[in-house]
Amino acid sequence: MNLDITTCKGEGCKAKESCRRFLTYKEAVLNDADRIWLMSPPYKTEENGKQSCEMYWGENQTNMLEQLEEIIE
Repeated sequence: MNLDITTCKGEGCKAKESCRRFLTYKEAVLNDADRIWLMSPPYKTEENGKQSCEMYWGENQTNMLEQLEEIIE
């Protein structure tokens, strides 16, 4: 897993298990790596309890990153 991204501790986030920023944070903790992380989870909770996050990095963003890396190489 790429450790060159800003990670998120995911505290209280319902989507953290599918977010690359949280999964990378977990990987860094397991490997005792120094990381740059967001000070607090950037998600917002609506009055109806629904969460949204502008920093969420799920499958679609991962695919876009892989495509960009291929172009650069």
